[in-house]
Formats: sequence, C-alpha cells, structure tokens
Amino acid sequence: MRIIFICIISIFCFSCSQKHERQKQLKKMRHNIKSLALTIEGWCTKEKALALFDVTIKYKPIICVEIGVYGGNSLFPIAMGLKYLNQGIVYAIDSWSNDDSTQHLSYGGVNYEWWKDQDLNAIYKYFLMLLKTLELEHQTIILKKNSEQAAQELPPIDMLHIDGNMSEESVYFDLITYFPKVKQNGLIWLNNAKWTTSRKAFFFLMNNCSVVKSVDNGNCVLFKKDKISSSDS
Repeated sequence: MRIIFICIISIFCFSCSQKHERQKQLKKMRHNIKSLALTIEGWCTKEKALALFDVTIKYKPIICVEIGVYGGNSLFPIAMGLKYLNQGIVYAIDSWSNDDSTQHLSYGGVNYEWWKDQDLNAIYKYFLMLLKTLELEHQTIILKKNSEQAAQELPPIDMLHIDGNMSEESVYFDLITYFPKVKQNGLIWLNNAKWTTSRKAFFFLMNNCSVVKSVDNGNCVLFKKDKISSSDS
C-alpha cells in the first residue's frame, strides 16, 4: 500500500508541476503578445491581440484563416495560441499587392494614396522575418494571393478573421465568399466593424450569427455561426 501511495503522490506532484509550467508559459506568451502589439507593423491593439490569443486557446480551432495579414500583428497571436495548444494551423491570406490593396478605394482619396505608396514587398519580408524569429512557421501556411484566389484552396474553417481591403465591396465580398466555408458553430472576427464600409457585412453577421464578444470599443466583433443561414441552405 505504501508503494501505491508513493506512486500516487509522485503522479500528483508531476501533474502539478506540469500545470505550473503551462501557466508560466501562458503568462510569458501573453506578455510577449502585448509587447508585439506595440512594435509590429499594423493596427492591432493590445486588447485585440490578447483577445485573439485567448479565444484561440478557449475554442481550440484547428483551421484558422486571416484575410489581410500586412505585418502580422493580428495573425501572430492566433499562431501563438495554436503553438501553445500544440495543434492547428492558420492560413495567412494576403497578396501584399498595391493593386489589390487599392481596389475599390476612392481614387485620389487618403486611403487610396496611403496604400498606393506602401512598400508592401518590404512589409512581406518583415513578416517572414518575424514569423521565423517567433518560431511560428509550423503553425502558419502563407497564401500570397488575394482573397478571391485563395478561397479555393481552403478546407472548412473553424475561425475566420476578416481584415483585408476595407472598401465596402471588398469587405462584403470576403464575407459572402468565406462565410459558407466556416463550419457550423465556427467563429468569425470582423475588424473595423464600426466603419461605414463594414456596415453591410456587420448586419449580415448580426442576422446570421450570435455575438460572442467585442473589443476595441466595438470596432472588432467576434461572431459565432450558430444560426441556420440562407447562405448554407
């Protein structure tokens, strides 16, 4: 009996030690995510970055997709969550093309001029460097294409992040193209949900999904595809 008792105690202590190490790893990763949000090219806030990471860990998606990667500051929290879980992949969809980035934007407008002048090839190289530095290559598949071209190469999706070209036409196109690919009870993040150009996509999701949470004062909303949609019937 004494030997059995010692074995049980040893297993319990080992389990506690493992749990403690996992908690330390989780705390370190959350700290790194907050730091990365301030330094990586892009517009992802610390609040959103942590939400992407936490939701990934909570729901354990196997197939994740991000449309609109740029420097990677919203993709890396997802990939880090998958690395922590030791499962899953995130598809990074972005053509890093000035033509695609300015499509449907008002010619001569502020957004058009800004995206026209960006050195997106340099941003792409920066993203690849960080992907390697952070050791997230095994969690990431890069599709260097626009969202229309990449759509045919994807398996059913557990979690989708729509953050590509923010013209009204492009946001809605990405949604109606990818929405049928998201599994029932899958998750959909809509970035810039308060923008006028996202209004049509936002109301589509409100009618066909339930809201799980919102971050950045409601500018990024997480939906769950848990209603029967006419798009899937």
